[in-house]
Amino acid sequence: MAIDFEIPPEAKAVREKVRQWVHDECIPAEKALVAGGDYKTILGALRVKARAQGLWCPFIPVEHGGMGLGPLANALVQMELGESYLGALSMNTQGPDDATMMTLLAHGTPYQKEKFLKPLLNGEKRICYSMTEKAAGADATGMQT
Repeated sequence: MAIDFEIPPEAKAVREKVRQWVHDECIPAEKALVAGGDYKTILGALRVKARAQGLWCPFIPVEHGGMGLGPLANALVQMELGESYLGALSMNTQGPDDATMMTLLAHGTPYQKEKFLKPLLNGEKRICYSMTEKAAGADATGMQT
Protein backbone atom coordinates (compact mmCIF):
# COMPACT_ATOMS: atom_id res chain seq x y z
CA MET A 1 0.00 0.00 0.00
CA ALA A 2 1.36 3.43 -0.99
CA ILE A 3 1.42 6.36 1.37
CA ASP A 4 -0.49 9.42 0.15
CA PHE A 5 1.63 12.51 0.76
CA GLU A 6 -0.79 14.88 -0.94
CA ILE A 7 -1.76 17.83 1.24
CA PRO A 8 -5.56 18.02 1.59
CA PRO A 9 -7.22 21.02 -0.10
CA GLU A 10 -8.44 22.44 3.25
CA ALA A 11 -4.88 22.46 4.63
CA LYS A 12 -3.58 24.10 1.44
CA ALA A 13 -6.28 26.77 1.72
CA VAL A 14 -5.49 27.65 5.33
CA ARG A 15 -1.76 27.72 4.55
CA GLU A 16 -2.40 30.16 1.70
CA LYS A 17 -4.64 32.34 3.87
CA VAL A 18 -1.94 32.52 6.56
CA ARG A 19 0.79 33.16 3.97
CA GLN A 20 -1.24 36.10 2.71
CA TRP A 21 -1.80 37.29 6.29
CA VAL A 22 1.93 37.29 6.97
CA HIS A 23 2.75 39.21 3.79
CA ASP A 24 -0.13 41.69 3.98
CA GLU A 25 -0.17 42.36 7.73
CA CYS A 26 2.76 40.97 9.73
CA ILE A 27 5.68 42.06 7.57
CA PRO A 28 4.37 45.64 7.21
CA ALA A 29 3.83 45.70 10.98
CA GLU A 30 7.48 44.71 11.46
CA LYS A 31 8.48 47.70 9.35
CA ALA A 32 6.31 49.95 11.49
CA LEU A 33 8.10 48.65 14.59
CA VAL A 34 11.52 49.27 13.07
CA ALA A 35 10.39 52.80 12.22
CA GLY A 36 9.73 53.39 15.93
CA GLY A 37 6.11 52.29 16.33
CA ASP A 38 4.80 51.17 19.70
CA TYR A 39 5.05 47.40 20.12
CA LYS A 40 1.89 46.94 22.20
CA THR A 41 -0.18 49.10 19.86
CA ILE A 42 1.05 47.41 16.70
CA LEU A 43 0.70 43.88 18.07
CA GLY A 44 -2.72 44.69 19.55
CA ALA A 45 -3.99 45.93 16.19
CA LEU A 46 -2.62 42.83 14.45
CA ARG A 47 -4.35 40.55 16.93
CA VAL A 48 -7.70 42.30 16.50
CA LYS A 49 -7.43 41.87 12.72
CA ALA A 50 -6.34 38.23 13.04
CA ARG A 51 -9.30 37.34 15.26
CA ALA A 52 -11.70 39.16 12.95
CA GLN A 53 -10.42 36.99 10.07
CA GLY A 54 -10.72 33.77 12.07
CA LEU A 55 -6.94 33.46 12.40
CA TRP A 56 -6.58 32.75 16.10
CA CYS A 57 -5.00 29.90 18.09
CA PRO A 58 -4.72 27.46 15.15
CA PHE A 59 -4.29 24.34 17.32
CA ILE A 60 -7.04 25.15 19.82
CA PRO A 61 -10.46 23.52 19.32
CA VAL A 62 -13.17 25.73 17.80
CA GLU A 63 -15.32 25.46 20.94
CA HIS A 64 -12.55 27.27 22.84
CA GLY A 65 -12.15 30.05 20.26
CA GLY A 66 -9.41 28.53 18.10
CA MET A 67 -9.27 27.33 14.53
CA GLY A 68 -9.39 23.64 15.46
CA LEU A 69 -6.66 22.61 13.04
CA GLY A 70 -5.17 19.14 13.08
CA PRO A 71 -1.42 18.50 13.19
CA LEU A 72 -0.74 18.75 9.44
CA ALA A 73 -2.63 22.00 8.85
CA ASN A 74 -1.19 23.46 12.05
CA ALA A 75 2.34 22.56 10.94
CA LEU A 76 1.76 24.31 7.61
CA VAL A 77 0.42 27.38 9.42
CA GLN A 78 3.41 27.48 11.77
CA MET A 79 5.81 27.31 8.81
CA GLU A 80 4.13 30.31 7.21
CA LEU A 81 4.06 32.27 10.46
CA GLY A 82 7.80 31.73 10.85
CA GLU A 83 8.45 34.14 8.00
CA SER A 84 7.71 37.03 10.36
CA TYR A 85 8.81 37.52 13.91
CA LEU A 86 5.31 38.87 14.58
CA GLY A 87 3.59 35.94 12.83
CA ALA A 88 3.02 33.56 15.73
CA LEU A 89 2.35 36.42 18.14
CA SER A 90 -0.29 37.87 15.80
CA MET A 91 -2.32 34.65 15.90
CA ASN A 92 -1.62 33.80 19.56
CA THR A 93 0.30 30.64 18.77
CA GLN A 94 3.68 31.41 20.29
CA GLY A 95 5.64 29.35 22.76
CA PRO A 96 5.55 28.74 25.64
CA ASP A 97 1.91 29.88 25.68
CA ASP A 98 0.85 27.26 23.12
CA ALA A 99 2.02 24.26 25.14
CA THR A 100 0.55 25.72 28.32
CA MET A 101 -2.83 26.21 26.65
CA MET A 102 -2.87 22.62 25.43
CA THR A 103 -1.83 21.31 28.85
CA LEU A 104 -4.54 23.32 30.63
CA LEU A 105 -7.16 22.23 28.08
CA ALA A 106 -6.30 18.57 28.61
CA HIS A 107 -5.53 18.50 32.33
CA GLY A 108 -6.61 21.75 33.96
CA THR A 109 -9.21 21.92 36.67
CA PRO A 110 -12.24 24.15 36.08
CA TYR A 111 -10.61 26.76 38.34
CA GLN A 112 -7.31 26.63 36.40
CA LYS A 113 -9.14 26.90 33.10
CA GLU A 114 -11.02 29.98 34.26
CA LYS A 115 -8.09 31.70 35.98
CA PHE A 116 -5.23 30.80 33.64
CA LEU A 117 -6.47 29.31 30.37
CA LYS A 118 -9.13 31.89 29.55
CA PRO A 119 -6.73 34.88 29.59
CA LEU A 120 -4.19 32.91 27.54
CA LEU A 121 -6.78 31.98 24.92
CA ASN A 122 -7.90 35.59 24.73
CA GLY A 123 -4.35 36.84 24.31
CA GLU A 124 -4.60 38.91 27.50
CA LYS A 125 -1.76 37.12 29.31
CA ARG A 126 1.53 35.46 28.38
CA ILE A 127 3.48 32.67 30.01
CA CYS A 128 6.96 33.32 31.28
CA TYR A 129 9.32 30.93 32.95
CA SER A 130 12.92 30.89 33.96
CA MET A 131 15.24 28.01 34.65
CA THR A 132 18.82 27.43 35.58
CA GLU A 133 20.89 24.49 36.62
CA LYS A 134 24.47 24.40 37.86
CA ALA A 135 25.90 22.33 35.01
CA ALA A 136 23.63 23.55 32.21
CA GLY A 137 22.61 27.14 32.86
CA ALA A 138 19.43 27.74 30.87
CA ASP A 139 19.99 24.82 28.48
CA ALA A 140 17.01 22.58 29.27
CA THR A 141 18.52 19.71 27.26
CA GLY A 142 21.61 19.71 29.47
CA MET A 143 19.81 19.56 32.80
CA GLN A 144 20.56 16.59 35.02
CA THR A 145 19.03 15.18 38.17
